[in-house]
Amino acid sequence: METLRLFFEQYAQQSYFGNTIQQYLLFLGIFAGFLASARVVYYFFKKYVRRLTSKTKTNLDDIFIDKFEEPIVGVIVLVGLYLAAAQLVLVKWLDTSINILVVNGITILFAWFLIRFLDALAQRYTSIQNQSTDTLQKHVLSLIRLVLKYSLIVLTTIIVLSNFGYNVSSLLASLGLGGLAMALASQEVLRNIFSGFVIMFDQPFRLGEWVIINNTEGTVQSIGLRSTRLKTFRGEYVTIPNHLITESMITNFSAYPDTRDMITIGLTYDTTLAQLQQAKNLIKEALDNAPGVVRDSYEINFTQFNAYSLDLFIAFETAIANPRQKRDIRDAFHKQVKERFDAAGISIAFPTQTIELKTAAQTPSAGGL
Repeated sequence: METLRLFFEQYAQQSYFGNTIQQYLLFLGIFAGFLASARVVYYFFKKYVRRLTSKTKTNLDDIFIDKFEEPIVGVIVLVGLYLAAAQLVLVKWLDTSINILVVNGITILFAWFLIRFLDALAQRYTSIQNQSTDTLQKHVLSLIRLVLKYSLIVLTTIIVLSNFGYNVSSLLASLGLGGLAMALASQEVLRNIFSGFVIMFDQPFRLGEWVIINNTEGTVQSIGLRSTRLKTFRGEYVTIPNHLITESMITNFSAYPDTRDMITIGLTYDTTLAQLQQAKNLIKEALDNAPGVVRDSYEINFTQFNAYSLDLFIAFETAIANPRQKRDIRDAFHKQVKERFDAAGISIAFPTQTIELKTAAQTPSAGGL
């Protein structure tokens, strides 16, 4: 037994390429141990950690573990390679290459984990937002997701190139000049995109709402990164650049559940004071029976002696969501007012003139002056 031990000790001290067999065996043992450890860690995450995270109320930990288990296995293997290689006496270029390989490998694995994890979070949030009808938010979230993903890829590439000894300063300067040139060439597009972000966060209107934007009235059909589209009441589609929207006054009729409506009805001058009061009562009855009119929101006043009419000002609130409903409410109200006025013998005024004619005998003669 002692002889066998001495043989192995003597054999292990034999040197090949600057390292003993014992060093090579130690290299293989450490590296194999880390490979086995990586396999165990991967199995542990798959078998036990996933089971634990599946029992939690949130699925953020499930996403984290799903994106973390492959990179951590790679990191364990690279650390094992680094520690195993440290047992050998290597030539300078090989030692430097292994160090660069390990450092860049860990950098890439960390970036891989970060990109996949953030992308999964963005995808999850986007899927939640897609249940709504806000087109602008969908566009913006997709854009943020792409920008974040490719920014991390570019940053990782620069770090890796720097680790390989490349001068990244000139590369960054070129990217800066290229980005400046692109920004100058597409400043109008970037201006609209920035305004799209402002609209998303400020939310002055949503899809389907009835608005006036930049003197254009209609319902919002789509909200994009570059422009917003309205459908006017004549059926026309109007596309408005987003930067004009952020610089314009916006009237949103759908922002509140009730909208104030105002109407003027003129009565003829032969209407008596009693008939005037009766007309006000009949208008109130018509409002009580008109669909969509908010009860107890009326204002009915005799406001003006007009050129050919006695004007009654009528204001009331309506629960409407679009202009068509407003027109339907007015239609029902006008018909009820007309029906009640006809039954009561109250006349609605229209433009008239009274011409007074006198005979020649009624005109003073010139000689009498």
